[in-house]
Amino acid sequence: AFMYSDGQSETILGGLGLGLGGGDCRVKIATKANPWDGKSLKPDSVRSQLETSLKRLQCPRVDLFYLHAPDHGTPVEETLHACHQLHQEGKFVELGLSNYASWEVAEICTLCKSNGWILPTVYQLLEGAPLRGHCVGGEGPAGRIWRQRRQCDLGCPPVDVPPLTAAGCPRGRGHPGHVQPGAAGAELGSNRGRAPGASCRGCL
Repeated sequence: AFMYSDGQSETILGGLGLGLGGGDCRVKIATKANPWDGKSLKPDSVRSQLETSLKRLQCPRVDLFYLHAPDHGTPVEETLHACHQLHQEGKFVELGLSNYASWEVAEICTLCKSNGWILPTVYQLLEGAPLRGHCVGGEGPAGRIWRQRRQCDLGCPPVDVPPLTAAGCPRGRGHPGHVQPGAAGAELGSNRGRAPGASCRGCL
């Protein structure tokens, strides 16, 4: 998303001359639309955010386009229809969801199927399931999404990125795959009550 690296991430990537979005480019690129800072997930805003990102990235399309967080002031049907239109125009390949609850993912999949719209194929977990002791077979967010995946035909497993944020990364604990139980929970817990997505704004 453009907000990373102090709002310069897309401009930096676009200036590398990698031919992003081209058929010969081996680098896969993703970006996000969000409902913060005066923006929304209304159709005009979603289009504006994606097209602005494409200009910054200097590419005709992105491989993955995320909805960064829910916009409860906009009917989700409007957002999904806008995404479908942008997909038909060739401006992104796959649709992703980030920071949505499991029931919202199920609702979105149902709406997309019933309307013949592009289905989301990537889900980014809300707050670091592995670091919180959850797993895809359990009762935590990863487990719920895994079950929704099987029910809704999500194209791939959940993508667990937020633990890499400054807020969720355990300090002095060695490799993130060997976190002591509860080590990250306290830090992640300190983010509760913040604005939606606030704890994820530094993730890769």
